Amino acid sequence: MDNHKYKIATLCGSTKFKKEFDLVARYLTLSGYIVINISPFYVEDDGLLPLDENVQHMFQEMHLQRIDMADVVVIVDPNGYVGDSTRKEIECAKTIGKPVEYASEHILQQSEKIFQKKQEQKKQEEDCKKDIPLPNDLVIATPPGKTKGVVCKVDQINLNSISIKANERTTYILLPLCDGEDSFEATIDEVTLIHRAVFPAMVGDVITLKEDGYHKQWFITGMQIYANSNVSITITDIDYRGQCHTRFISESTPYKITPCHPTGIFDKYECLQIGDEVEILQKGRKEYKTGIIVNVSMNMHTRQFKYDVVFSNGNTEELLTRDQLKKTGKYVTRSVICYYLYGTGELM
Repeated sequence: MDNHKYKIATLCGSTKFKKEFDLVARYLTLSGYIVINISPFYVEDDGLLPLDENVQHMFQEMHLQRIDMADVVVIVDPNGYVGDSTRKEIECAKTIGKPVEYASEHILQQSEKIFQKKQEQKKQEEDCKKDIPLPNDLVIATPPGKTKGVVCKVDQINLNSISIKANERTTYILLPLCDGEDSFEATIDEVTLIHRAVFPAMVGDVITLKEDGYHKQWFITGMQIYANSNVSITITDIDYRGQCHTRFISESTPYKITPCHPTGIFDKYECLQIGDEVEILQKGRKEYKTGIIVNVSMNMHTRQFKYDVVFSNGNTEELLTRDQLKKTGKYVTRSVICYYLYGTGELM
């Protein structure tokens, strides 16, 4: 009498269907079977042991013994394909009274449906994640008691769901980009993403540095990304004599961001920063070429922005003004910027 709790399923079929073997093995395992797979998947001809005729003969005998051990023999037959070797294994199984089932009749269909469904869910989650504003992104939202939307920076995000997919329970804590405004909360339906942040701070922001026991505020007047994906930040201060003092800090420097853009450019919801995709009108033509902003600088006296844009062929146009650029609404990551600039990033 068989006292074993779980039955044994031995898989048979062509070794060229490894993906299907994996699907069937997973399905049967989750269904409560002990699955015995075939040898060639686990043995490679690495030169340590010669896979000669004797070894191949041993494989055949081992597989026949696996069939003898099985409570059921499952044929992995995508689209009903059964080769000559598999036919012999089926005959052997039937001769010794082993039940034979064909994966194409049920298991492969179910496994393929599950696999496709998971792939679709994964794609949907990735697509949703692209559209969900994340911390430091810029959005348009309407503060409580106001009738007009303002540009805000996302401070925190609260997803009350195990899925990244946004729903009505997704809440953002937003920081308006102007003085005297308190942070407020909004839901996914109440915000519009306008800029995907490559870096927490932006050109035009005011930051506070602590040096020698004192706190001092600086304007961020420039940002540039390097081959190692690190960002160099140019900060500027104007003293009581009206003279500008400029220095450089790294992104690892401790500082506190005070969102404050004196230029008023953000009132138009058309801010441009590192990582934005833009179009440039080509001289002498009535068509645009597309590039990515890789460097932003701001003149402290005129409050004007200048932009460097790199194109897919690696060429760069420098010191472009805002009226020369048309925002496409797309954003890229640091690694994509480095790919175009230095060939060291990853083009995703």
